[in-house]
Amino acid sequence: MEKKLEKIKTVAIILIGILLIVVAFGGAYIKKNGVWENIFPNYKYGMELGGYRELHFVLDDSENEKKIYVDENGNYMGDVKEDSSSSETEDNDVSVSMLDEDGNPIENPEISEDNKEETEEENDTGYKTETRTIKANPEEEITISNFEKSKKIVQERIEKMKGALNEYNIRQNTVTGEIILEVPDNDNLGAIESLVLKPGKLTITDYQNGVLLMDDSHVKSAKLLGNQTEDGYQIYLQVEFDKEGKEILRNISTTYVKTISIDAAELQKTDEDTNTTEETETEEEADTNTSSNESISYITVNIDDTPIVSTYFGQEIGTGVLQLPYGQAYEEYSEYLKNANNAAFIATAVDTESLPLVYKLSSDNYINTSINNNVLFIVAIVFASLIFLVSIVMLIMYKSKSIKYIGLGLIYIALISLVCRYTNVVITINSLIVYLSVIVLNYWFYFQLLSKQKNGVLPKDAYKQTMKKMYLAIVPVIIIAVVFTFMSSVVTSSIGMLLFWGLVIQALTSLLA
Repeated sequence: MEKKLEKIKTVAIILIGILLIVVAFGGAYIKKNGVWENIFPNYKYGMELGGYRELHFVLDDSENEKKIYVDENGNYMGDVKEDSSSSETEDNDVSVSMLDEDGNPIENPEISEDNKEETEEENDTGYKTETRTIKANPEEEITISNFEKSKKIVQERIEKMKGALNEYNIRQNTVTGEIILEVPDNDNLGAIESLVLKPGKLTITDYQNGVLLMDDSHVKSAKLLGNQTEDGYQIYLQVEFDKEGKEILRNISTTYVKTISIDAAELQKTDEDTNTTEETETEEEADTNTSSNESISYITVNIDDTPIVSTYFGQEIGTGVLQLPYGQAYEEYSEYLKNANNAAFIATAVDTESLPLVYKLSSDNYINTSINNNVLFIVAIVFASLIFLVSIVMLIMYKSKSIKYIGLGLIYIALISLVCRYTNVVITINSLIVYLSVIVLNYWFYFQLLSKQKNGVLPKDAYKQTMKKMYLAIVPVIIIAVVFTFMSSVVTSSIGMLLFWGLVIQALTSLLA
């Protein structure tokens, strides 16, 4: 009876191994809306296997004439709003809100044309206006040190976006300042470009006249937040300012508010009426007799001269933190995720130091990998042939006792392949070498275990002794697996994860024997 159960177990292991191999490499498909879709995630290929985009960024040589504010020393203090009657909220899709004491939006007021015009008529900036030709990159800023600084900042931004950008190469022409960025060809390409094209300069300006109130030199950090509101899913940009910026923001929050001016004569009349009718007239009714004029002073928060939000303050902000709605609310969660991913790149640009130079994209080239599908197919055939050959050798050496381990080998290979699909393993030449190495290690364990047979029977402690021998021999490999898994480099972390999961799965599948 025991022998019969052992045969059934062996057959089951072989069948499960074959089935897992088929679905691990071929996929498992279900029909959705008339289309067959693979339920398993696709493999993630590195640039050397999947091809990549080569993006060339050169210094922006554009210039334009602007009317600007300057202080007594000729320093730039903001752009003069030439046509202040046109609504920014319509032209630039700028969201409008009022902020509470914590810097959070609490309502959605409309910017009244009457309020704008009245405030502008009363406004006195105290600055002179000049018309200047503004270059994107002033000649005095085009230096080798700024070339190097720009590359360093771009690299820092990419490192912060590791979740969205797993692999990259960056080079620079130190003579012209050109930055060459090699990245995987994926859906994030446009957002990735923004890491170089967006200087990341956050400014707060007076909405009424364009005067600069605060620049990004006081930004301490910036991050992206999300929240579900009545209107849908909303993206927020949370900006925290340094100690000096905190005080500037506090002053701004006490200036740019809603104010109500009351006519003195009407106020006196109302007071007299209130006194004579005190017994019958309520406070609310008395207020209706008061003639008042409501006025709102707005600020605009900009990123690289693009308005993000126009707002005023409900209370004094002493925290030094602003939480600004970024764009509109999205009804569909999938649409929210898509836009949040792009906005995360903008938040990263604000979070890091702003670029000292302005770049533009000069070319975008797709570089195909030299390892095409035919090469990969040949590699797969060779790999399958080697596994088949090892299985034949095992069968010849250890007869029927090896059949179960041949099936376990198939299960092991399939599970490692599924790990590659479901984890952050990126398939590169290096990770393929490690993939083959852990498979070789697994088969080495089987040969070592089967070699302990005596008269076709394995001793009771054979498994324990073989495991102990193997793991003592590969202690350095175990240490490397743990350390490499938590490395930031995608190539290194992929190696670590393959080693780690290779050892774990090897121990688990061997227990089935």
